[in-house]
Order: sequence, then structure tokens, then C-alpha cells
Amino acid sequence: MKKLFVILIMLATLSVNAQWVVQTSGITANLYDVEFINRYTGWTLGDGGKVLKTTNGGINWVNIPNPSINGGGILTSIFPVDSLFCYVAGGYDVILKTTNGGVNWIEISNGPLLTGGYSGVSFINRDTGWFCGSYRLLRTTNGGLSFDSAQAPSFCNDMYFRNFNEGLYCTAGRVFKTTNSGMNWFDT
Repeated sequence: MKKLFVILIMLATLSVNAQWVVQTSGITANLYDVEFINRYTGWTLGDGGKVLKTTNGGINWVNIPNPSINGGGILTSIFPVDSLFCYVAGGYDVILKTTNGGVNWIEISNGPLLTGGYSGVSFINRDTGWFCGSYRLLRTTNGGLSFDSAQAPSFCNDMYFRNFNEGLYCTAGRVFKTTNSGMNWFDT
């Protein structure tokens, strides 16, 4: 009896494990990042300057028009701060911002075709955030009106800031940490 009970518990446990379910976006472009602000509202982005948004947990995705991207560039990183504010970064030094949930976009930066780009973005509130990419790091404390810059220790793949001082920065096989808002980095 004890053995039967253990087998039934094991079978019940196996059947309730989380499983992946394919969600279609409605586009064929490569998508590179996905971020959610809660269980229902999320954003994704990718090739050709595509930005998509869901408000029902990924069941349906809506294409969000944004400013013209040089050469149909690649958008690589997105960071929704809340339901209205969202920052986007990508190739050709593209930095975009929306303050109304994607209805309108502000083009903060959009460089020449042969410039590098940004592959990571992290914000701690609507105004304070960081962008990283081709061996560089930008910090803003006023929503992108101006930036402080720092030399990045390596090409950045992605980053995350826990608060104004503490952040992590990852690259191929390495993770760096800052305790002074990104001005200096050390290997972890």
C-alpha cells in the first residue's frame, strides 16, 4: 500500500510540471528579447525594427509601429519600466522611448548605418537607466535627455541594475559587477 501511494504521488507530480507552449507572434522576423511587467503585459522585438506587445500573457501579439530604423535595423533589447514607459535599444546606435505604452515613440538616438549598437538596456525607474553595447556604456538620469558614458570592460550582451549603484554586465563567458553605477567594473 505504501509503495502504491508513493507511485501515485510521483505520477501526480509528473503531470503538473510546467510545460512550454508555443505562442505565435504573427510575424516571421527573428525576435531577440522579451520582457514582461506583469503576467499579462509584455514586449518583444527583433529584426526589421519590429516591436510587439501583448496584454493577454502572450496569446496575442500586436505590432507596435515605431520611428523609422536605419536600413530596417535590428532591435536587440527592450526594457518596459511600467505600462507606459518602455525603452528599446539596437543596432546603428538606436535608442527609442515611449511614454504612452507604444502609441508614440521618441527617437533618442539613431546613428549612421555603419555605427555599432546597443545590446542591453536596464532601468530602475522612468528616468534612470543604462545602455550597453560595443565596448561602451551610457547612463541617463533624465530619461535620455543626456548621458554619462563609461568604458565597458568588454562587448556587452546584456545587463541588469538592481539599484542606482549595483549592476551586472554579461559578455561571452564572463560576468562583471559594478558598485558605483557603472563607472567601474570588476570580474565576478
